[in-house]
Amino acid sequence: MRIEQLYYLTEVAKTKSINLTAEHIYVSQPSISEAIQKLEKELGVTLLNRSPQGVYLTEDGETVVKRAREILKIVDELKSDLKSNETKTSLLKGSLLISYAPLINVSIIQKALSDFSKNYPKVNITLKEQLVEKLMLNIKDGKADLGLILIPDELLISGKLSKIDINNEFHFERLFNDKLVVGIGKTSPLSKRKFITIKQILKYPLAIYQTDNEDTWLMRLLKRYGEPKSLFKCDSNKLFKKLIIEGMAAGFFAKSTLIEDISYKEILYIPIRNNVQLSCGWIRSNNYPFSEAAQEFVKVLKSYC
Repeated sequence: MRIEQLYYLTEVAKTKSINLTAEHIYVSQPSISEAIQKLEKELGVTLLNRSPQGVYLTEDGETVVKRAREILKIVDELKSDLKSNETKTSLLKGSLLISYAPLINVSIIQKALSDFSKNYPKVNITLKEQLVEKLMLNIKDGKADLGLILIPDELLISGKLSKIDINNEFHFERLFNDKLVVGIGKTSPLSKRKFITIKQILKYPLAIYQTDNEDTWLMRLLKRYGEPKSLFKCDSNKLFKKLIIEGMAAGFFAKSTLIEDISYKEILYIPIRNNVQLSCGWIRSNNYPFSEAAQEFVKVLKSYC
Protein backbone atom coordinates (compact mmCIF):
# COMPACT_ATOMS: atom_id res chain seq x y z
CA MET A 1 0.00 0.00 0.00
CA ARG A 2 1.35 3.38 -1.02
CA ILE A 3 0.40 6.90 0.00
CA GLU A 4 -0.31 7.94 -3.58
CA GLN A 5 -2.83 5.09 -3.95
CA LEU A 6 -4.79 6.45 -0.99
CA TYR A 7 -4.50 9.97 -2.37
CA TYR A 8 -5.80 8.96 -5.81
CA LEU A 9 -8.73 7.11 -4.25
CA THR A 10 -9.79 10.08 -2.10
CA GLU A 11 -9.61 12.40 -5.12
CA VAL A 12 -11.70 10.03 -7.25
CA ALA A 13 -14.24 9.90 -4.41
CA LYS A 14 -14.58 13.70 -4.69
CA THR A 15 -14.95 13.95 -8.48
CA LYS A 16 -16.66 10.59 -9.11
CA SER A 17 -14.58 10.46 -12.28
CA ILE A 18 -11.13 9.08 -12.98
CA ASN A 19 -10.76 11.36 -16.02
CA LEU A 20 -11.61 14.52 -14.03
CA THR A 21 -9.27 13.44 -11.25
CA ALA A 22 -6.47 12.96 -13.78
CA GLU A 23 -7.00 16.52 -15.04
CA HIS A 24 -7.09 18.03 -11.54
CA ILE A 25 -3.97 16.37 -10.13
CA TYR A 26 -1.99 16.18 -13.41
CA VAL A 27 -1.58 12.40 -13.37
CA SER A 28 -2.52 10.20 -16.32
CA GLN A 29 -5.82 8.32 -16.21
CA PRO A 30 -4.17 4.89 -16.72
CA SER A 31 -1.81 5.54 -13.79
CA ILE A 32 -4.72 6.35 -11.46
CA SER A 33 -6.75 3.33 -12.61
CA GLU A 34 -3.79 0.98 -12.21
CA ALA A 35 -2.96 2.32 -8.73
CA ILE A 36 -6.53 1.83 -7.48
CA GLN A 37 -6.77 -1.65 -9.02
CA LYS A 38 -3.56 -2.68 -7.25
CA LEU A 39 -4.97 -1.32 -3.98
CA GLU A 40 -8.17 -3.34 -4.48
CA LYS A 41 -6.12 -6.46 -5.14
CA GLU A 42 -3.96 -5.89 -2.05
CA LEU A 43 -6.98 -5.32 0.21
CA GLY A 44 -9.04 -8.07 -1.41
CA VAL A 45 -12.12 -5.87 -1.87
CA THR A 46 -13.79 -3.79 -4.59
CA LEU A 47 -13.48 -0.09 -3.83
CA LEU A 48 -15.24 1.44 -6.85
CA ASN A 49 -18.35 0.62 -8.83
CA ARG A 50 -17.61 1.64 -12.40
CA SER A 51 -20.36 2.67 -14.86
CA PRO A 52 -20.75 4.88 -17.97
CA GLN A 53 -22.12 7.61 -15.68
CA GLY A 54 -18.99 7.60 -13.50
CA VAL A 55 -17.46 5.77 -10.57
CA TYR A 56 -18.92 5.41 -7.09
CA LEU A 57 -17.53 4.11 -3.84
CA THR A 58 -18.66 0.73 -2.62
CA GLU A 59 -19.37 0.24 1.08
CA ASP A 60 -15.80 -1.04 1.49
CA GLY A 61 -14.64 1.92 -0.55
CA GLU A 62 -16.36 4.33 1.86
CA THR A 63 -14.57 2.68 4.79
CA VAL A 64 -11.18 2.83 3.09
CA VAL A 65 -11.62 6.48 2.01
CA LYS A 66 -12.51 7.49 5.57
CA ARG A 67 -9.32 5.89 6.89
CA ALA A 68 -7.28 7.16 3.94
CA ARG A 69 -8.23 10.76 4.72
CA GLU A 70 -7.10 10.28 8.32
CA ILE A 71 -3.78 8.84 7.13
CA LEU A 72 -3.23 11.62 4.60
CA LYS A 73 -3.95 14.22 7.27
CA ILE A 74 -1.30 12.67 9.52
CA VAL A 75 1.18 12.64 6.62
CA ASP A 76 0.49 16.33 5.92
CA GLU A 77 0.98 17.19 9.60
CA LEU A 78 4.23 15.22 9.66
CA LYS A 79 5.53 17.07 6.61
CA SER A 80 4.58 20.37 8.22
CA ASP A 81 6.37 19.45 11.45
CA LEU A 82 9.50 18.40 9.59
CA LYS A 83 9.47 21.59 7.54
CA SER A 84 9.11 23.59 10.75
CA ASN A 85 12.05 21.73 12.30
CA GLU A 86 14.14 22.32 9.20
CA THR A 87 13.33 26.04 9.32
CA LYS A 88 14.19 26.21 13.02
CA THR A 89 17.47 24.38 12.42
CA SER A 90 18.50 26.74 9.64
CA LEU A 91 17.45 29.89 11.52
CA LEU A 92 18.62 29.16 15.06
CA LYS A 93 22.00 30.77 15.60
CA GLY A 94 23.92 32.78 18.14
CA SER A 95 25.88 31.69 21.19
CA LEU A 96 25.29 29.37 24.12
CA LEU A 97 27.42 29.46 27.28
CA ILE A 98 27.11 26.36 29.43
CA SER A 99 28.79 26.05 32.82
CA TYR A 100 29.18 22.65 34.43
CA ALA A 101 30.36 21.55 37.85
CA PRO A 102 33.19 19.15 38.77
CA LEU A 103 32.14 15.55 39.55
CA ILE A 104 29.31 15.67 37.00
CA ASN A 105 28.99 12.86 34.45
CA VAL A 106 30.38 14.65 31.38
CA SER A 107 29.69 11.69 29.06
CA ILE A 108 26.02 12.76 29.04
CA ILE A 109 27.03 16.33 28.17
CA GLN A 110 29.22 15.06 25.32
CA LYS A 111 26.37 13.03 23.80
CA ALA A 112 23.97 15.96 24.05
CA LEU A 113 26.50 18.36 22.51
CA SER A 114 27.09 16.00 19.59
CA ASP A 115 23.38 15.84 18.73
CA PHE A 116 22.78 19.53 19.35
CA SER A 117 25.69 20.60 17.12
CA LYS A 118 24.39 18.45 14.26
CA ASN A 119 20.90 19.93 14.56
CA TYR A 120 21.98 23.54 15.16
CA PRO A 121 25.37 24.05 13.49
CA LYS A 122 25.08 27.85 13.58
CA VAL A 123 25.01 28.03 17.39
CA ASN A 124 28.44 28.68 18.91
CA ILE A 125 28.87 26.82 22.20
CA THR A 126 31.22 27.72 25.05
CA LEU A 127 31.76 25.26 27.91
CA LYS A 128 33.20 26.29 31.25
CA GLU A 129 33.91 24.13 34.28
CA GLN A 130 33.27 25.88 37.60
CA LEU A 131 32.60 25.03 41.21
CA VAL A 132 28.87 24.87 41.91
CA GLU A 133 28.90 27.99 44.08
CA LYS A 134 30.73 30.13 41.51
CA LEU A 135 28.74 28.64 38.64
CA MET A 136 25.46 29.67 40.24
CA LEU A 137 26.66 33.20 40.96
CA ASN A 138 27.62 33.57 37.28
CA ILE A 139 24.21 32.33 36.18
CA LYS A 140 22.55 34.69 38.64
CA ASP A 141 24.52 37.58 37.09
CA GLY A 142 23.65 36.52 33.53
CA LYS A 143 27.20 35.42 32.67
CA ALA A 144 26.05 31.94 31.59
CA ASP A 145 22.89 30.70 29.89
CA LEU A 146 22.54 27.57 31.97
CA GLY A 147 24.45 25.39 34.38
CA LEU A 148 24.74 21.66 34.91
CA ILE A 149 25.25 20.89 38.56
CA LEU A 150 25.60 18.03 41.01
CA ILE A 151 24.36 18.91 44.46
CA PRO A 152 23.47 17.03 47.67
CA ASP A 153 19.75 16.51 48.13
CA GLU A 154 19.90 18.05 51.60
CA LEU A 155 20.95 21.38 50.08
CA LEU A 156 18.09 21.25 47.59
CA ILE A 157 15.64 20.58 50.39
CA SER A 158 16.97 23.48 52.48
CA GLY A 159 17.12 25.71 49.41
CA LYS A 160 20.39 27.24 50.61
CA LEU A 161 23.85 26.85 49.12
CA SER A 162 26.29 29.07 51.01
CA LYS A 163 24.74 32.54 50.51
CA ILE A 164 22.72 31.54 47.43
CA ASP A 165 18.94 31.19 47.59
CA ILE A 166 18.31 28.28 45.23
CA ASN A 167 14.52 28.24 45.35
CA ASN A 168 13.83 31.94 44.73
CA GLU A 169 16.63 33.00 42.42
CA PHE A 170 16.87 29.98 40.13
CA HIS A 171 14.87 27.43 38.22
CA PHE A 172 16.29 23.96 38.88
CA GLU A 173 15.19 20.74 37.21
CA ARG A 174 16.53 17.36 38.29
CA LEU A 175 17.75 15.14 35.46
CA PHE A 176 18.63 12.06 37.50
CA ASN A 177 19.63 10.90 40.98
CA ASP A 178 23.20 9.98 41.82
CA LYS A 179 25.35 9.00 44.81
CA LEU A 180 28.62 10.28 46.21
CA VAL A 181 31.25 7.52 46.28
CA VAL A 182 34.94 7.24 47.11
CA GLY A 183 37.24 6.65 44.14
CA ILE A 184 40.51 4.75 44.59
CA GLY A 185 43.28 3.23 42.51
CA LYS A 186 43.64 -0.53 42.07
CA THR A 187 46.74 -0.56 44.31
CA SER A 188 45.11 1.47 47.09
CA PRO A 189 45.10 -0.07 50.59
CA LEU A 190 41.34 0.55 50.51
CA SER A 191 40.76 -1.61 47.42
CA LYS A 192 39.34 -4.57 49.40
CA ARG A 193 36.80 -2.55 51.34
CA LYS A 194 33.13 -2.98 50.46
CA PHE A 195 31.94 0.14 52.29
CA ILE A 196 33.48 3.13 54.01
CA THR A 197 32.30 6.08 56.09
CA ILE A 198 33.38 9.66 55.54
CA LYS A 199 35.01 9.67 58.99
CA GLN A 200 37.08 6.63 58.04
CA ILE A 201 38.21 8.09 54.72
CA LEU A 202 39.62 11.13 56.51
CA LYS A 203 42.35 8.86 57.93
CA TYR A 204 43.78 8.48 54.42
CA PRO A 205 45.30 11.02 52.01
CA LEU A 206 42.59 12.75 50.00
CA ALA A 207 42.64 14.52 46.65
CA ILE A 208 40.04 17.17 45.88
CA TYR A 209 39.47 18.50 42.38
CA GLN A 210 38.94 22.20 42.97
CA THR A 211 39.48 24.99 40.47
CA ASP A 212 40.03 27.69 43.12
CA ASN A 213 40.31 28.12 46.88
CA GLU A 214 36.66 28.91 47.56
CA ASP A 215 34.72 26.99 50.19
CA THR A 216 32.60 24.24 48.61
CA TRP A 217 29.76 21.98 49.70
CA LEU A 218 32.13 19.01 49.58
CA MET A 219 34.68 20.65 51.90
CA ARG A 220 31.90 21.68 54.28
CA LEU A 221 30.63 18.09 54.27
CA LEU A 222 34.07 16.74 55.19
CA LYS A 223 34.50 19.27 58.01
CA ARG A 224 31.48 17.81 59.78
CA TYR A 225 33.56 14.68 60.41
CA GLY A 226 36.96 16.23 61.07
CA GLU A 227 40.11 17.13 59.15
CA PRO A 228 41.72 14.83 56.55
CA LYS A 229 45.08 13.25 57.32
CA SER A 230 46.48 15.04 54.28
CA LEU A 231 44.82 16.89 51.44
CA PHE A 232 45.79 17.53 47.82
CA LYS A 233 43.80 20.34 46.21
CA CYS A 234 44.16 20.02 42.44
CA ASP A 235 43.05 22.51 39.81
CA SER A 236 44.00 20.01 37.11
CA ASN A 237 41.61 17.14 36.46
CA LYS A 238 44.45 15.17 34.88
CA LEU A 239 46.61 15.45 38.01
CA PHE A 240 43.62 14.71 40.24
CA LYS A 241 42.95 11.42 38.43
CA LYS A 242 46.64 10.52 38.36
CA LEU A 243 46.96 10.84 42.15
CA ILE A 244 44.03 8.47 42.59
CA ILE A 245 44.95 5.95 39.88
CA GLU A 246 48.48 5.61 41.28
CA GLY A 247 47.15 5.00 44.80
CA MET A 248 48.57 8.20 46.31
CA ALA A 249 45.16 9.44 47.45
CA ALA A 250 41.44 8.74 47.44
CA GLY A 251 38.87 11.12 46.00
CA PHE A 252 35.15 11.76 45.80
CA PHE A 253 33.10 11.14 42.67
CA ALA A 254 29.56 10.80 41.44
CA LYS A 255 28.86 7.10 41.01
CA SER A 256 27.47 7.55 37.48
CA THR A 257 30.73 9.18 36.36
CA LEU A 258 32.87 6.21 37.37
CA ILE A 259 30.43 3.73 35.83
CA GLU A 260 29.66 5.45 32.51
CA ASP A 261 32.67 7.65 31.67
CA ILE A 262 35.40 5.48 30.11
CA SER A 263 38.09 8.05 30.97
CA TYR A 264 37.69 6.92 34.61
CA LYS A 265 37.89 3.18 33.88
CA GLU A 266 41.07 2.74 35.96
CA ILE A 267 39.40 4.07 39.11
CA LEU A 268 37.50 1.75 41.46
CA TYR A 269 34.77 3.01 43.75
CA ILE A 270 33.69 2.26 47.30
CA PRO A 271 30.11 3.04 48.38
CA ILE A 272 29.79 5.41 51.34
CA ARG A 273 27.83 3.99 54.26
CA ASN A 274 24.79 6.17 54.99
CA ASN A 275 24.65 7.28 51.36
CA VAL A 276 25.12 10.91 50.39
CA GLN A 277 22.35 11.33 47.83
CA LEU A 278 23.04 13.70 44.95
CA SER A 279 20.85 15.32 42.33
CA CYS A 280 22.20 16.04 38.87
CA GLY A 281 20.25 18.72 37.07
CA TRP A 282 20.23 21.88 35.02
CA ILE A 283 19.72 25.35 36.40
CA ARG A 284 19.04 28.83 35.07
CA SER A 285 18.42 32.29 36.47
CA ASN A 286 14.88 33.50 37.08
CA ASN A 287 16.03 37.04 36.31
CA TYR A 288 17.09 36.62 32.67
CA PRO A 289 15.29 35.36 29.53
CA PHE A 290 15.99 31.73 28.68
CA SER A 291 17.28 31.72 25.09
CA GLU A 292 15.80 29.48 22.42
CA ALA A 293 19.21 27.83 21.94
CA ALA A 294 19.35 27.00 25.65
CA GLN A 295 15.81 25.60 25.55
CA GLU A 296 16.66 23.35 22.61
CA PHE A 297 19.86 22.14 24.30
CA VAL A 298 17.92 21.18 27.43
CA LYS A 299 15.49 19.14 25.30
CA VAL A 300 18.39 17.21 23.78
CA LEU A 301 20.08 16.79 27.17
CA LYS A 302 16.93 15.37 28.77
CA SER A 303 16.70 12.71 26.06
CA TYR A 304 19.90 11.15 27.47
CA CYS A 305 18.80 11.14 31.12
